[in-house]
Amino acid sequence: MATTENKQLSYGWLRFRPSWLQFLNTPKWFLFFLSQYFFTQSIIINGVYPGSISTIQRQFGYSSYMIGMMTSSYDIAAMIITPLISYIGGSRKKPLFCAWGLFTMGVGFFIFMLPHFVSPPYQATAIITNFNTSITDLSVTDTGLCWANRTDQLGKNQCKEETKGGNTLYYALFVLGMVVAGAGCTPMYALGIPYMDENVKDKVTSMYVGIFVASGILGAAVGFVLISRFLVMFVEPGVQTSLTIQDKRWVGNWWIGFAIFGAICVFWSIWLLGFPKEFPLTNKRRELEVSATNTAISTTNKEDRDSNHESIPKDDIGFSRLKDLPKATKLVFSSLPFLFVTVGACLENFLVAVIGAFLPKVIQTQFYQPPARAALLYGLVAVPSAFCGNMLGAYINKRLKLNLTDSARMCFIVALLGLVSSSAIVLKCDTPSIAGVNAPYPNSSDPHQLSAPCNQACNCSQVAYTPVCDGLLNYFSPCHAGCHRMNTTEKGSTSYSNCACAAKSGESAGQMKKGNCYIDCGLKFLLFMAAVVLTPLFTLMSNTPALVVTLRSVPPGQQSYALGLQMDLVRILGAIPGPIIFGALLDKTCILWSSRCGDQGFCQEYDHDGLARVLVAVMAVCKFIATTSFFLCWFFCRQGKSTDKNTTKENDGESFVWPETSM
Repeated sequence: MATTENKQLSYGWLRFRPSWLQFLNTPKWFLFFLSQYFFTQSIIINGVYPGSISTIQRQFGYSSYMIGMMTSSYDIAAMIITPLISYIGGSRKKPLFCAWGLFTMGVGFFIFMLPHFVSPPYQATAIITNFNTSITDLSVTDTGLCWANRTDQLGKNQCKEETKGGNTLYYALFVLGMVVAGAGCTPMYALGIPYMDENVKDKVTSMYVGIFVASGILGAAVGFVLISRFLVMFVEPGVQTSLTIQDKRWVGNWWIGFAIFGAICVFWSIWLLGFPKEFPLTNKRRELEVSATNTAISTTNKEDRDSNHESIPKDDIGFSRLKDLPKATKLVFSSLPFLFVTVGACLENFLVAVIGAFLPKVIQTQFYQPPARAALLYGLVAVPSAFCGNMLGAYINKRLKLNLTDSARMCFIVALLGLVSSSAIVLKCDTPSIAGVNAPYPNSSDPHQLSAPCNQACNCSQVAYTPVCDGLLNYFSPCHAGCHRMNTTEKGSTSYSNCACAAKSGESAGQMKKGNCYIDCGLKFLLFMAAVVLTPLFTLMSNTPALVVTLRSVPPGQQSYALGLQMDLVRILGAIPGPIIFGALLDKTCILWSSRCGDQGFCQEYDHDGLARVLVAVMAVCKFIATTSFFLCWFFCRQGKSTDKNTTKENDGESFVWPETSM
């Protein structure tokens, strides 16, 4: 029997448990593989996916609201699955659930990249300029110049292949991929951390959890760096194109990261599958603890046991039956510090979800950065700042040995600093002036009419948005500017000449350059990036003190339930609605929509002033409510402290009102 039990506690798969693999059967190796779980998840969900949002929008024509729904589906799945996984896996072999969760997450990543393979190959809207041009050469030969005999045969072919139903299928696959990945990530938190806690000594648990959290933050940074490299590669491998990454029609290789790390998830899941229900040393330690406990009980007289049992207040006994759930919920919410710290946490996580999903896109839009560069900048600036904020908050809390009231005060101070620093987010470059979109053509007064006398003979109705610049005025495309000739230098730069709509005087009369007109906003960009550093720093600095307030402001025995309840509320009121609401608001600031087979596609240009107002309004409202909530939390903690002192005097040291204990 002992041999069979030892076999079950060894590392391996089914009956394959060789002795040369048993060096892996330790908590340190489990920490390594669980950290790879978090590292891989964070690379995709917190790095590659946010960095590729604008690229996915461009290829499939999705609005920001649809992207917000897609992003939130991940948290919706996690919220629904977490209680089920916690209940079923809590008393079973936790590594088994972690392994299958990691495998499921890899499957989710594979599903997410499927739309690229089931949809027609990406072609920037190209124009057939002669009948001898083949479809495969269109992206190379299309120049978008003024051409009276232009037809949009490619656009008609694409609309035949890709109906509205097909586009709905792609979106359903994206959402399904996020749902499956969200379900797959839940065992990592719900079972992985408890398994570590059960199998290591109490004094090293915090170190193990710290390494685990650090691996996730590092993964986000690596994800943004990787997507910045992937997006400089064309989305169709092996296809030659004349498009450059500065071109508005460029679509980078967003899907390759999901393929690579989906396979890595499957690989790591095999190793997690080999761990036993508990480690041999844990089993021996538990047997010794049980033996010691039995010895202590046998030497204790019955009168002392009865006396100790009667001295336990009824409120200290945790509710364990399902019918006691309403009582437990009422008891937890009767603590005002817990109530207000939860409200503050919901608003902070609302903001974190918005920033994590859309800030790379905001940087790209507001400061004319290519998607790859915007993702790299955000990853190198915001992610290390978030890591430092999390570590600094934990260090201050431990160094100063903050109690309940002091932790609540720290939450308030940090949120107030975040509210002040968020004001710099309003900085941006000026909105581009585009003839016929938000500015009139020369010698015209209508700012919303793309056709003008200078381009009437060019047949530009189906030409894609490829802006060209004439001084400070942008034109929708070379065709809309009436340009008849394209010039390319040896260095690869492109300009246009013989443009009918261009200025008629000066050295560059009749000439335009490719791309948006240059706008100098260097200092604004630096100040904006400084705000990007401070916002996650102050937001995550309150994580540890908020956790301390949560644990110490609820009655004894209710901490686990309070944390679970708070986690669900944070998702329901913060992480889930955040991307959806902000995406819808972002769409309201669009001044130029793409058209896809007669349907509205993605936004090609935003009103920079409107976008800045939306961003700063969302940040200010979230930070103001969070700051107010943390202040009220601090206020009621101080009241509880005052009541605690009075009660202590009256009851000779017996106190049950939000007890103050040092860490």
